[in-house]
Formats: sequence, structure tokens, C-alpha cells
Amino acid sequence: MKHPYILHTPKGEGAPIFFDSPHSGKIYPDTFEHKPAMHVMRTLEDMYVEELFGAVPSLGAGFLEATFPRNFIDLNRQLSDLDPSMVEDGWVYVPAIDSRYARTGKGLIWKEAYSHGAIYKGLLSKDDVEDRIENYYKPYHKVLKEQIDDLHMKHGVAYHINCHSMPGISSGGELDEKGAKRPDVVVSDRFGQTADPIFTKFIMHAFQDHGLSVKENDPYQGGEIVAGYGKPDMNIHSVQIELNRDLYMDHQTLEKTDGFETLQVIVSDVCRQICEYAKGTVPAKVLPKGLKDRRRSGIQAESL
Repeated sequence: MKHPYILHTPKGEGAPIFFDSPHSGKIYPDTFEHKPAMHVMRTLEDMYVEELFGAVPSLGAGFLEATFPRNFIDLNRQLSDLDPSMVEDGWVYVPAIDSRYARTGKGLIWKEAYSHGAIYKGLLSKDDVEDRIENYYKPYHKVLKEQIDDLHMKHGVAYHINCHSMPGISSGGELDEKGAKRPDVVVSDRFGQTADPIFTKFIMHAFQDHGLSVKENDPYQGGEIVAGYGKPDMNIHSVQIELNRDLYMDHQTLEKTDGFETLQVIVSDVCRQICEYAKGTVPAKVLPKGLKDRRRSGIQAESL
């Protein structure tokens, strides 16, 4: 694959905020030899998320979307979340950690397709895993980091929204109980570790004003992307948004339902509010002392 991502640049006056959708990719590389049928594999995607947030560039914010599927390599994981039992000779890219993601088969490279069993017939080769890291994972994160860093350098503040979707009913793979009915939206900041809680609450209220049910950090607390990029003490705020798929698609046919356009309008309006919020929090630029003195002298002279 020549282009592991699509970068949409903002139109008009830019806001100090950047959006990304790491799990909505649907182009399956030729090297991806999976055991389950394609229909099963597609159920693991965050389908249509890039369309639901499609208005973002017109609102003045950049938007990054992965083109490859999350089950090929998961951008919302650390490199150490690789299960060595999946690779020949137990090879790992960096020292592995005992992570919940890897233990449940949803690490850097997914092992299981939920109740449909193993994704691979055999072990992965070292070269295959390296290719996924070097040509898919790293290029995406390089661009994401550059975009957030550039906004922070330019404005003195940066906001980041990590966009996802979730099944309407829990399969038991997350922190909620199997069979639990989920809210319309989950907004996560790792309990205030990745963003100013005021910003998180603002997003929640924006969705609630449209009549949607919203929970904070339940059952999702925020993945490795917001954990890696959110630094509120440095004025970089990263929040994860999960949209309930039952609002906009049929989980059997994987087709959009009549609710898609309605949710798209809601998401667009919430994104508009988020962009306006971000613009309104840009710190006033501090003038050099000499320039401030000259301006003060000029003001005094004009008043004489």
C-alpha cells in the first residue's frame, strides 16, 4: 500500500484542533491473509466514522484517516502490545508488556475476531510484522504527531479528537459486562489525564443538547493514542469519542440505516462547537517588553 493514510487539510481560518480516525480504514493489503471471511473482518472496523466526521476540514480543522483496517495493525496500541506467541520464534519489535489488549487478543496485531476465532492460520513472520510497523503504523503516527505539534507551536495550545465507533451491545471484551447496553456516545480522557476536564464536559454537553445519551470514561477510558498525545499540563488536550453503531448502521448487513444522516448532522454541529471552543482558548500572545513599552508610549502620546 502506497498511502496508509489520507490527510485532509483545513479550509478557511484554521482552528487549533486536529481530528483523526485510526480504525475506519477498509483497504485490505494483499499481504493480509486472514482466516475469517471478509464480512467477519469488516465487523471489526469503525465503519463510516470518517464519513460521520467528514465536515471537519470545512470547519477549519485538519483530519487524518487510516486507509488500512485496524485488524491488520492497530494504531491505538503501543508497539509493546504485541503478543510474541503470534510471531515466529516469539520475536517482538520492542520488549513486550503484559497488556490487557494483548491478553484479550486485541493487541498491536489482533489475534482473535471475537467469537469467530483466530484471525491467522499460523504464525506471522518477523518480516511481515516489521512491514506493518514501518510502512503503516509509524507513518500514521509521524503525521499525527507533526500536526498536533505544529498547532501547539503556532497557537500555544492544541486540541485533538480521536474518533471511533463502538458496538451497541458489549461483547464482554471491554470493561463493561457482556450483554450490557451502551450509551449513544462515550467521551474519554483517562479520567482527566489526557485533557482538561472542562473540555471533556463541553463535548459531552454538546452531544447531550442533541438528545443523545452520553457517558464519561465508561466503558472506554481512552486508548493509547490519547494517552500518548494528551498532555494537558503542556496545553495539549486529547479526547476520545466513541459513537454507538446502532445509531447509524445495521450490524448484520453492515449497511447504513436511516439514522446515518441524522447522526452525521449532529456530529458536524458538535465538531463546529468544538472548533469554536478551541479558537476561543488560544492564549493571548505576549509582546516583547521593548515592543510593549513603545506601544504604551505611542498610546500616551496620542492622548496628549
